This record gives sequence, structure tokens and C-alpha cells, in this order.
Amino acid sequence: PNGSMRIRGEKQLRINRGNEAIRLSGIVRPGDLTSDNRVPSTRIADARIDYGGRGEIARSSRMGWLQRFFNILSPF
Repeated sequence: PNGSMRIRGEKQLRINRGNEAIRLSGIVRPGDLTSDNRVPSTRIADARIDYGGRGEIARSSRMGWLQRFFNILSPF
């Protein structure tokens, strides 16, 4: 009713034999849109940014089994 728009976008990247994805969603006022249909990231309300992927980069950022074991024993 107030003219605000919900936006959502995704960009997929192929890096080092892996697939990475960045997802963005939020709410934008019509007055914040530029003439070429762009909006600055600072003008997105309730912005949510998700990053995930599969491949070497995603695999290397996961904790190993031994580190997970010690985190269970001592979470600090």
C-alpha cells in the first residue's frame, strides 16, 4: 500500500573448481531507485545477504572432525 517493493537477487560465481552463490533480499522505496533502475546497497531496508557454495573453497572453510570434537568438550 505504501509503494515499497520487495527485491531479491542472486549471483553465481565459478571459482577454483567450485560454485559459489551470493543471495540478496530486502525492501526498497520507489524514491530510492535511480533512473537506470539501480538502488544503492545503503538504501535497502531489512537487507539479508546469504553466501554459500560447493567446491574447494567451501570445503576448506568447514571445521574438521577433530576441531568439532574439541568444540563440544570446550566451547570457549
